[in-house]
Amino acid sequence: MRCFFLLMLSLFLMSIALQKADFQKVISIEDYDLMIRELAASNNDHTTASSTIDTNRNAQARKYVEVSNDVQIQQKVYNFFSEVNGQYSWFVLVSEECRYWGYTLPIFQALATAANEIDLSIAPWSDNQAQRPFFSNHENDWFPTLVCVNKNSNKLLFSWQAPAILLDANLRESYLSLTEEKLKIASLDDWFEKDHGQSIQLEIYELFKKNIH
Repeated sequence: MRCFFLLMLSLFLMSIALQKADFQKVISIEDYDLMIRELAASNNDHTTASSTIDTNRNAQARKYVEVSNDVQIQQKVYNFFSEVNGQYSWFVLVSEECRYWGYTLPIFQALATAANEIDLSIAPWSDNQAQRPFFSNHENDWFPTLVCVNKNSNKLLFSWQAPAILLDANLRESYLSLTEEKLKIASLDDWFEKDHGQSIQLEIYELFKKNIH
C-alpha cells in the first residue's frame, strides 16, 4: 500500500508546473551564501544564541562553510553535469528547524556549478507555505527539499527530500528504533560525517539523469 501511495504521489508531482514566480520569496544562492558565511563568522565571537533554532542555524552555518571548502564531486558525476544541455531551475526549500542543510546545500551548489545550466535558488519554508503540502512531510523536516524544474516547460522533473539511508529497510529500522531524539540526531550526524556527501551526490546524479532523458 505504501509503495502504491508513493507511486501515485510521484506521478502527481510530475504533473506539476512550477516556476520562480510561483514562490512568494526566493533567495539567490549568491546572496544566501553571503548571508550564511556572515552568520558562521559572527558565531566565532562566542555570542550566546537566543534559542535552540539560533543554535542550530549557527552550527549548520559553520558546517556549511566547512563542507563547502572541502566538497569533492566524483569524476563520473562531475563529467555528467558538465555536459548537461538545456536550462533547469533547482529550488531548495529549507526551514529554520532544518538540521542538515549545512551538509547538503554545498553538494547541490557544486553540482549546479559544474553544470552551468542550473539556476539554484533558496526558498524559505516560512515564506512559501503554499508549497508545503506537495514537498514536505513529518519524516523529512530535518532535511532540505530539492526541487528540479525544466525552465522551458516549467515541468517538475523530480524532488529529493532525504538520504536513501532512511529508505533502506535495515538502516531505516535501526534509525526508527531509536526512541530518543538525541540518539536519532547522533545517528544521523555520524552518518553525514562519515559519508562526506558521496551518497547524496550519487542520488541526485541518478535522479537527474533518469528524469531529463
